[in-house]
Amino acid sequence: MKKIILISLITFFLNVIFSFAFTLPNGQEVSISKYEEKDGRVVAVIISKKTDFTMGTLNIPAEAGSIIRFYDSGAIQSLSLTNMVDVETILGKFRTSRNKTMHFYENGSLKSLVIYGSSGTKVTTPFGEMLARGDMPVTFYEDGSLESFYPRFGQKISFLPDGEYYDDAVLSFYPSGTIKEFTPNPRRMPSTMQEGYKSKTPISFYPSGNMKTFTPEDNFVVPFNDAQYFLVPGTPLTLFDTEESDQYKSFTIDLTNKTDMIGKVAISPEIAKNEEMNKINSEMRLFVAKQHVIKDFGQKRKINTGSQPVGITVELNEERTVERFLIYPYTFASEHEYKSSLFSPHFSILIDGKTRGAKSVTLQKDGNLDSVEYHPTLFIDDEKDSNSFYEIFRSYYSADGKEIARVARHTYIDPENEAKDSTISAIFVFSKEGISTISCPDQYLHNINSITFTDEGKIDVIWIKDENGILVQFPLE
Repeated sequence: MKKIILISLITFFLNVIFSFAFTLPNGQEVSISKYEEKDGRVVAVIISKKTDFTMGTLNIPAEAGSIIRFYDSGAIQSLSLTNMVDVETILGKFRTSRNKTMHFYENGSLKSLVIYGSSGTKVTTPFGEMLARGDMPVTFYEDGSLESFYPRFGQKISFLPDGEYYDDAVLSFYPSGTIKEFTPNPRRMPSTMQEGYKSKTPISFYPSGNMKTFTPEDNFVVPFNDAQYFLVPGTPLTLFDTEESDQYKSFTIDLTNKTDMIGKVAISPEIAKNEEMNKINSEMRLFVAKQHVIKDFGQKRKINTGSQPVGITVELNEERTVERFLIYPYTFASEHEYKSSLFSPHFSILIDGKTRGAKSVTLQKDGNLDSVEYHPTLFIDDEKDSNSFYEIFRSYYSADGKEIARVARHTYIDPENEAKDSTISAIFVFSKEGISTISCPDQYLHNINSITFTDEGKIDVIWIKDENGILVQFPLE
């Protein structure tokens, strides 16, 4: 008993010693034991005394040791609570799990929480009241409506009269309340959906209610360009937003041991030398793949991945012609660590008689080359300065096949003074007038999704993916 009292006293005095008054970015006065700064602003604190936080209509008591994180604006972004908290929402009452994080929108409304227990918590859904699994997240839209949760196994929903859920899958909705994604229980799937769908894989829908993606059973054949192609097993199909069937928007085809024309592009699973590639009778370029790969995980342990399928994801535009090719990555397990890793086959594209490693290729509406995302990044010398070179991540082309822009780092090496070496990260635009640049921080170089140009060859719009994977416009100076 004396030992317990002594430990409690030590803990109390340590909290007193290492606690200090602090004004949070949102203006609230609290006692904290630690704070974290980034670029001169407070991004997180650990509170040292029990504190109540008001978030929208919610009052959340946080015990000592809870971690608070903030948006750039100073609003609370998340609360990592050491205690369980009861939260009353328009969808029902939830008790949070201990040592889990609650997330909030910048306006203070609840974004997500992890519910406590395994007996199930009642949730009001667009299909009526259902039971949610414990220790799993529930997410909300800003207006408080339900975005997603994990239903307890074996529950039915109205739009699947004979169907049940697979018990380890999310059920999500659009803000309108229409179904966004679910994973049916393969043993109790409705008779209308029992054929052609791979077990334990999700099915997603457009807001209109039309099916968006699903994963077919193995040996599924995709008809395209008056030919039949086998889908790479386990890869999803994306459909256009239409009630018509077989209107495929995106698919990953298996071209193992097969050379074929996809649009104006000849695709082959074999490594070929430049002179052999030039003999191919193709209106455009040739992709090649290296199938047999040995992955080195260190400690003299190597894994032979064997002959991976040559998979190429084909994306179509509204006119049902090829818009983009994307090299499909594969997963395999480490013999030593038993962890999954991504592996991309080595693909190359023939441009101006030279082979270059490629990750994705976008085509213009007439089938000519629009852009190439290089993998690995492409190093080339600067034609106008022998003391500089480019590290290119992506190139863009005009209708006549000329490179008009590149996303790259340009490095200048001063032969007389190493201290004057410099590197610029930018989008470089080529024209008759010369080279113009648009500064682009390093963190965005890999996140540029697409660039559109005016008829004069100038950049019109740059689309990048933000930290949440959402497409946003990159500001032009």
